[in-house]
Amino acid sequence: MDEDREKRHRFKRPSSVDWISSLPDCLLSQILSNLPTKDAVKTSVLSTRWRSLWKQVPSLDLANFDFSLYFPYCPKFLTFVDSFLLDLNRDSCLHEFKLKYDSDGETDHLSRWINTLVKRKVKHIDIVDESNASWDFPIPTTLYSCESLVSLKLSGLTLPNPNLVVSLPSLKTIYLTIAKFDVGEANPAMSGSGKLRFTHLSDCCDDSDEEFVVEIDAPKLEYFRSFDPNDGQKRNVIRGFLVGISRVKDMTIASSTLEVIYDYSRCEPLPLFRNLTFLRVDFYGYRWEMLPVFLESCPNLKSLVVGSIRGREKEGVHILFEPQCFLPSLEYVKIERPLKGEAMEIKLVSYLLENSTILKKLTLLLDVSREREESDILKELLSIPRLSSSCQMFTFMDTAGVKRARYTSPPGEVDRLSSLPDCLIFHVLLNLPTKDVVQTSLLSPRWTHLWKHVPGLDLDTEDFKELDTFVTVVDSFLERNRGSSVHRFKLAYDSPVVVEPNTGLVKRWLDAAAKLKVKHLNVSDNSSQSWDLVMSPTVYTCSSLVSLRLVGLTLPNTESVSLPSLKAMVLLLVEFTNNRALENLISKCPVLENLCIERSYGDGISILRVHSKSLLTFMHDAGNNEDYDEDRIVEIDAPMLIYLRISDARTTSFIIKSPPSIVEADIDTVFNLISGRRLGVANEVQKREMVRDFLIGISNVKDLTIASSTLEVIYDYSRYVQLPVFRNLFLLRVTFDSYMWEMLPVFLEVCPNLKHLVVGTSENPKTVGITVIARPWNLLSSLEHVDIERHLKGEALEMSLVGYFLESSPNLKTLVLSLDDSLKKGESAYKLTLSLDDAPKKEESDIFIELLNFPRLSSSCKIVV
Repeated sequence: MDEDREKRHRFKRPSSVDWISSLPDCLLSQILSNLPTKDAVKTSVLSTRWRSLWKQVPSLDLANFDFSLYFPYCPKFLTFVDSFLLDLNRDSCLHEFKLKYDSDGETDHLSRWINTLVKRKVKHIDIVDESNASWDFPIPTTLYSCESLVSLKLSGLTLPNPNLVVSLPSLKTIYLTIAKFDVGEANPAMSGSGKLRFTHLSDCCDDSDEEFVVEIDAPKLEYFRSFDPNDGQKRNVIRGFLVGISRVKDMTIASSTLEVIYDYSRCEPLPLFRNLTFLRVDFYGYRWEMLPVFLESCPNLKSLVVGSIRGREKEGVHILFEPQCFLPSLEYVKIERPLKGEAMEIKLVSYLLENSTILKKLTLLLDVSREREESDILKELLSIPRLSSSCQMFTFMDTAGVKRARYTSPPGEVDRLSSLPDCLIFHVLLNLPTKDVVQTSLLSPRWTHLWKHVPGLDLDTEDFKELDTFVTVVDSFLERNRGSSVHRFKLAYDSPVVVEPNTGLVKRWLDAAAKLKVKHLNVSDNSSQSWDLVMSPTVYTCSSLVSLRLVGLTLPNTESVSLPSLKAMVLLLVEFTNNRALENLISKCPVLENLCIERSYGDGISILRVHSKSLLTFMHDAGNNEDYDEDRIVEIDAPMLIYLRISDARTTSFIIKSPPSIVEADIDTVFNLISGRRLGVANEVQKREMVRDFLIGISNVKDLTIASSTLEVIYDYSRYVQLPVFRNLFLLRVTFDSYMWEMLPVFLEVCPNLKHLVVGTSENPKTVGITVIARPWNLLSSLEHVDIERHLKGEALEMSLVGYFLESSPNLKTLVLSLDDSLKKGESAYKLTLSLDDAPKKEESDIFIELLNFPRLSSSCKIVV
């Protein structure tokens, strides 16, 4: 007894106040009337205050009701309804009566209930007979004289022919679904002076010989829709299709399809498209009013594009623009169809602005016609309230085929960018292509001429339909900046279009840019390495040049070079008039810090000497084709070098003089040794010395990325000569293009201070024919973290590598693994399945057991899969 009292005291909340129970009965009854009757009855157990409240509710809702659960026997159900209608509050009016049932031939009770509802002045009746439209029950004619009735919904019932005059003065809405009319004539008629909406759904079979005519006399009719769902089969097809595509993330839909979906939505709710983030709707005409219905079923939509496609507009019914829900996720909207300012267009824009809580950007295209001026449309757009305070509206005017842009700021927004001084705005615009810079002239009068004073040009011939326009823009820029300096000059062109018909044109521009003391020069020939243009020699003496980027050009002889300010140089697929042009160019740049070279297949340079006392970064890329027969040499003399990247299968020898303190290196080279010759490295004294000197040159790195092909050469070299020690190496990443992981321990043994190892994989795996000799390995005393990125399939070589790390690393803290998706997730730990090639295939559980069985030298090691 004391324990029960203690439990009640423990769960009692003295501080909580039951505010809802303190409301008057009329309000509580109103609240309960919005609930199904089964839920209203459940409130009787809340407290003494609620015990009889449900009986005062002027509504009976048994529409969504499991009768077998609450009334196993039909008489109990009939008694409950009779008691509610005849005994409870018999003198009061009923607000609503909703019932869904199976008539099963018994209809006397329903007739009695309807007569009682009429006497109690019911306002809303909703009755559904689910017995497959048997039409067993004709409703009593007393319903035709219910003066209080506001809405009537009947399904599966028969409406008799009224012998008396119908008097329903308050009735506003009628829904008759699968109803049978006993009217005594073939053609039903409908008339009414106050009816505004009419929907006709035909469910006739195709083999029916009868002719059906619907006569409508409704002078105030505003909405009409007729839909034939073909015995419900078409609705089932549409429902199945929508559910099937409801998980898409990106969708494009035509207006004709949207019209079908809109029709379907009037009969059944649409499925939710929870994953949809991008939607494009292409309209033939102005049927945009259907769009909100679909948008409400896309709760996570981020971007919406309202497009336009050419075609004949379908004749359809007028769709009323009803109040719609909020669009809480929509951020970006673009309406591509040119707007003329018509009422339905403005209504769509209003809907998007007034219902999108986090809308960031709305882009419109205006078609300025004679009927409405641009200012009128903009004024109307600005007057539309915006639910999102951060929404920006961009309008593009389509006048005579020329698009002009305008940015319309939200009401109350301050244009802080325009208040910046010119020098800062120029700095911002220098980071944009010239085509975008020019468009800023339409933002406001403040921006009209700013673009002309930006000391930079960034153009591509692909952005121009006419070559003459491209030439005019470049010439105008150079002429406009005569007498001042140019910060950036960037050109991308197609040689057959620009150079061949206009010999000397690009040279003239480069000469002019050099004279204008350009700081950043970027010239690209997009015509697939034609090398038609020989760069102007004046660039070699541009004292102001800070960065130089050339693609697909030919460099002339460099007898006179003076580039005292050049710090960065990128030469991609560049040809040279002689084999010493590049060497001379590099040596005459006293402050050069970053050099990137991507060499063409036959650039004619057999020996490239990179001599620079200031160079910090050097990247050399010559491709990975192994069919190059010539011996090329790259000699690097850069004592300040910090970062070295080599991706080159063609160069025979890399010579690093005065070994620098390289901090980071990325090496992918086989020293021009094809697969058949790699095994012979140890038999060639010269090759052994070259590999040894190269390894010594990079032995001071702290961060190293190395390809498996390079590791293969090192492994072959290590079988005959001792490898140098990489004492400073802290982080090592090895990318494998095969399963030859047994080569890795050979290199790890010369990295005594290695902390972090990443075993990666290349995009193009290939098999190399090399035999790795197994032997006992030394401990990896410093290794703490290993990450194997290549997806494991449980093969022998893979598991032996994992075992090697676990059994040889006394201080290992974490080992991160990834399993291949092809592994089966079976229940049996030892079950094997056969693939198409009849090779045994392990399951996930097999690999987990194998991992757990590996002995670990480090007691604190964690394996993360």
